[in-house]
Amino acid sequence: MDKLSLFKDMHFQSELLFLPNAWDVVSAMVLEQAGFKAIGTTSYGVARAMGYEDGQRIEFDDLLGLVKKMISIIGVPITVDMEAGYSNNIITVSHNVMKVADLCASGIIMGHLATYGSIAQDINTPKAHRAVGTAIGKNPIAFLIPCHRVIQSSGNIGGYMWGSTRKSAMIGWEASKVSG
Repeated sequence: MDKLSLFKDMHFQSELLFLPNAWDVVSAMVLEQAGFKAIGTTSYGVARAMGYEDGQRIEFDDLLGLVKKMISIIGVPITVDMEAGYSNNIITVSHNVMKVADLCASGIIMGHLATYGSIAQDINTPKAHRAVGTAIGKNPIAFLIPCHRVIQSSGNIGGYMWGSTRKSAMIGWEASKVSG
């Protein structure tokens, strides 16, 4: 099974998926040897390890080189924290995402929103958007499992266990961190 399929399957297991953060090849190797089944990169850790502050201050090609090296050495799936895509231009962001995807990274983490309908599509049940909303509404650890990032297809915030004001604040805070 390829790493992308393996990583996707990990999200449907009864066992909780822990995704530790690596900041360089050595830290990824240590995490893999410790038995983690998948590894994420951390924008802060990667930037600091390269001598920069966080917030897309490293060159995208440096991130790409690190990811390429990690994927060639590490045997478990790797997700990549691409912050805001290393550009303000949507075309460049798209190209950057494709460059990382072409390396066979298992996931790309950017501070983006999803809709209940898009999640229903992702799990091959396009008419189950209400069921998705109900399941998300029962999430007991919302900030760790970021259900606050799921909004209505109309663009409205939608419901949230701790209130729409808090949900809006969390989305706004994340957006400010991503845009830097």
